[in-house]
Amino acid sequence: MKKISVVLLAFMISLSFILPTGISYAEPSNQTDSEWANLCKRISESPLNGTETIINLDKDIAPNGESDANKSLIIKDGQNIILKGNKSLKGIGIESVKIDKGGKLVIDGPSISNAGFTINGEFILKNGEIKDNKFEGPTIFVNKGIAKINGGKISQNEAVESDNPKLNGVSKDKYAPITIYSGTLEINDGEIIGNKGFRFGGAIYSIGSDEERSKIDINGGKINTNKAEHTQYNSYGGGIFANKTILNINGGSINENTSEVGVGVYAVNSEIN
Repeated sequence: MKKISVVLLAFMISLSFILPTGISYAEPSNQTDSEWANLCKRISESPLNGTETIINLDKDIAPNGESDANKSLIIKDGQNIILKGNKSLKGIGIESVKIDKGGKLVIDGPSISNAGFTINGEFILKNGEIKDNKFEGPTIFVNKGIAKINGGKISQNEAVESDNPKLNGVSKDKYAPITIYSGTLEINDGEIIGNKGFRFGGAIYSIGSDEERSKIDINGGKINTNKAEHTQYNSYGGGIFANKTILNINGGSINENTSEVGVGVYAVNSEIN
């Protein structure tokens, strides 16, 4: 009897250590999901009341081929997401990140590639890098939203000419790596360097309407070494192309950009201050 009691006690002690380990896997299906899919899920479950949700990336994030091909990171109205950490994040392509009106995303550290951003809400680049994207459309599309560059780097992104841009709402010829449609771009610090467009804007293309002008405020930072280049036609605005835009330049530098016409800035139907 004593021997059986000892064995039973040892089993109970062993069980007490096994159970918590099992509890840590709240959803067993997530064990086979990619890190990208898990990040999408984490963001989708974040509160909708404006409360900050800080997500620290402690490992590199990447999608898992075709199974993640249609899984975008969607920041919904009322969500306030902050991505921190110094790891890399690889997206699913031009439709990787969508920020709805009323949503907010802050990038504070990660290095991001193969990822396009559609911004109807608010986007802030505080630290980190958006780099090495090559799309038939913009890498950053500010569609009646607001983007703030407070630090970090946007570099080596290319907008490739296409008769049918691969992003809804983007028109033929009317885009560059950073594209603004009746939205706002505020540059306070950071670097926009080494990007390439084709006809209008090596780094930035901005267009508004008579009713709703786009706005670019440059208070600091660098817009340098960008290029607009076309094989058949003149290109305009090596750094910035602006049409029906209010452009306020209060600081920063716009240097060493190249195009056939308007090496640094080319503006038409716009107000420059």
